[in-house]
Amino acid sequence: YTRIPAHIEVIGANAFEGFNGLVTVVFPASVTDIESEAYYNCPNLASVTLGENMAAIGRDAFGECTSLKDVYCLSSYPPQIQETTFPAGVTVHVPKGASEAYHKDAYWSAFSIVDDIADPTKVVPVEADGEEPAYWDIMGRPADRSVRGIRISNGRKFLGM
Repeated sequence: YTRIPAHIEVIGANAFEGFNGLVTVVFPASVTDIESEAYYNCPNLASVTLGENMAAIGRDAFGECTSLKDVYCLSSYPPQIQETTFPAGVTVHVPKGASEAYHKDAYWSAFSIVDDIADPTKVVPVEADGEEPAYWDIMGRPADRSVRGIRISNGRKFLGM
């Protein structure tokens, strides 16, 4: 699991090309552009989460990522991509009600699009080194533990009201 720091805005061309250690990458809302071949040929990359402000993803940015199966787009509007941005066969998960916009896009429409992201702001606890869990929303922002919703801590479910 790799979360890009919140102060990063652009992932440069070839930045992580050929890196075997990536399995999951989560981009915060601050990242607006991923340049060409940024993650080209990362054979173990299986899942990518694109933040709500993603504007453009370059040619072959995730090309030859043979394990990539799921792309989660938190934006209701499809970012600009190229025909070869992602490998064939990827499933694209978008916010509820956004699938029509993705289906209308010439490049996004080539993928299986599922509008199954119900709440892109849900709070997720992250265990910190032996301390109380730190809480983050799905965008990677710190979140108050009292936020409404369900949280899971040490395998137990809690309902926040």
